[in-house]
Amino acid sequence: MELNEIANKIHKKYCHLEMTEINDMLDIAKEILLNTLYPFDDNIVEIPPRKTNWLYRCVIEQIERKGMNSAVSYKENGLQVTFDKTQISQSLLDELVPMSKWV
Repeated sequence: MELNEIANKIHKKYCHLEMTEINDMLDIAKEILLNTLYPFDDNIVEIPPRKTNWLYRCVIEQIERKGMNSAVSYKENGLQVTFDKTQISQSLLDELVPMSKWV
């Protein structure tokens, strides 16, 4: 799946978002993916075909975390809400195994 296809699929699900917002989140997801998979090689800029689904899920998680889904605690009468400040969940990040560099 190409990046444009991922963006269009997300736009169909979240039609209230502008394509520029979706593309920005897709760029963030791509950076997280490449920096995690290839921490020692900045020359790799292509996404492995097997990781396109991870990109899709990462953008969905970013969208969901912008709303109340990132709330980790809530108080009733004093109305206090505490949010998780991470971009993506640790479980999603744990799916990526960094490649080592041969010396």
